Amino acid sequence: MVEVLRAPDLLALSTSSADPDDWLAHDYDVDAPVYLLVYPAAGHGQTGGHHLPARWAIAWPVGQHGVLTERNMTGWRHVQLEGLADPLGAEVEMHYGYFGALTKTAGPELVTARRVKLGVTNLAHRREIERLARMVPVREEDEGWSCQDWVKDLLERMVAAEIVSAAACHEAISQAHVCYRAVLNAFNVVNDWAAILADEGRSMQQSSTSP
Repeated sequence: MVEVLRAPDLLALSTSSADPDDWLAHDYDVDAPVYLLVYPAAGHGQTGGHHLPARWAIAWPVGQHGVLTERNMTGWRHVQLEGLADPLGAEVEMHYGYFGALTKTAGPELVTARRVKLGVTNLAHRREIERLARMVPVREEDEGWSCQDWVKDLLERMVAAEIVSAAACHEAISQAHVCYRAVLNAFNVVNDWAAILADEGRSMQQSSTSP
């Protein structure tokens, strides 16, 4: 089942960066690692005859009072552009929008994503990241522009605000470009297994209903 939200509906959601206390998992006042996430865009094969670029996001684990690790976290706080497309249109034309940070539980994109650590931050720094993200323009009218460019702009602002180091950002961007093929392969493996399990389920159902 695919849930489709119009842009005004997204803007009305309470999970924007104006309300950092997301209902899924609270971002407590503890130190937490911040990552650059790299994973395939939805419909990563081809859209309009062009390969979609890897999707990038800034994210950190949330949900614990004490020392926060990936073992005891209950969600991820994502700062990223959202892709908007008309599912009923004749052509798939992707548009981007930023509607604030969102807290998510682990989904397929997190299972297959590659995480490149940018550093360890306190709550004040993480809220500053969310504030800076609201200031980054969406320049999708520029040819060749993608969500990667938006994240790079945000990273530059994070460096200027002394949240992360320039060296860490440069290294993360280099690794992100290198690891995309591995991400795509992992994503395809997950999808292949899901298709196999679905086929087996249909076969078993047909066998049970056959005379």
